[in-house]
Amino acid sequence: MKASRIAGLDLAYAVCICFIVIFSLSAGFQANLGVSYGVVYNPVIDTFAGVYLFLNGATAALMLKAAPNRSKRLRGYLVRKGAILTVIGIPLSILWPTNFLITLGILFLFSPLLIQLSSTILRFIVIGILSYAVLHYLFLESLLNSVNSNIQPRFWTWFQDSLAFILTNGYYAILHWGAFFIAGILFVRMDFLNSRRATTNYAIGVMAVLLGGLVQFMTANYSFETFALKPIKTFPYLFSTHFSLPAFLITALGISVILVNWCVKLCKTYRRSKVLALAQKMGSIKHTVYINHIVIAIILSHLIDHSILTKPLMNLGLSLAYISISLIFTALWKKQFNLGPVEWVFHRLSGTNEKL
Repeated sequence: MKASRIAGLDLAYAVCICFIVIFSLSAGFQANLGVSYGVVYNPVIDTFAGVYLFLNGATAALMLKAAPNRSKRLRGYLVRKGAILTVIGIPLSILWPTNFLITLGILFLFSPLLIQLSSTILRFIVIGILSYAVLHYLFLESLLNSVNSNIQPRFWTWFQDSLAFILTNGYYAILHWGAFFIAGILFVRMDFLNSRRATTNYAIGVMAVLLGGLVQFMTANYSFETFALKPIKTFPYLFSTHFSLPAFLITALGISVILVNWCVKLCKTYRRSKVLALAQKMGSIKHTVYINHIVIAIILSHLIDHSILTKPLMNLGLSLAYISISLIFTALWKKQFNLGPVEWVFHRLSGTNEKL
């Protein structure tokens, strides 16, 4: 049972990493080279970042659940891992715009506290974040943008930037990305390997995606000032490239549940599949694959002509080449070592031999 659970999570990590690399290179090269699209919530691109955080929350909760007698030591490990991710994320965030290691690191810093909370409290926190997302969309965003006060401009700019880092900025905000991490903790507290529970989870995930679609349709096409429909702009909603914050959160949380359920099912059904086994191995060294792609992208941005890097086919080719090389590297590396290079550094610096 435990092996199927870990294998399913590792496969989900691998799926996320592949899509994150493809979209990160494309968006990162564009933003790094002066073509910034601002903060948007894409139903494809940003969803996999959310699923990645969902999986990290699930993994942290699973680790403590599997070894309750060593919980104190493991909590210390999670805190130290969060500190390391934050330290690594600061310089990388300056050099690469779509990196969210700082957010992940801060969530790991608070993970021991979150895991200690009851499921009821965690559900209230997630509901609170969703409620805030609705309020932010309806009232706070326009209020912050339209404030004309006597506060010194520099102070107000600093205040807005600080608030955005915590609450509203699409790529680095702690608050709404934290909903995915907490949802991952809640997910592993359920008996999700049970077939009946899995069926229920699928239903919940599908309902969340449909609800998110309805919210997106309303926020895109309904005026909350005149209480009337605008000219239809986004139908079907999944083809929209810009989601409102509440629609994105609901939809992506639903997709997280569906994807993890699907990966667990695949690993239980095709236990002897060599393809799935290789993907699971890459998922087990997810931090190595993620950080390496950022470092390589930064190097390429200084070596290759900018006009070439921004071409979609070049982005796709580089992404597929990196994923292929990562799979080959994983197969060779895992024959000799259990941990990936970055994962090994985490364990050495955190002062523990525990496996995550």
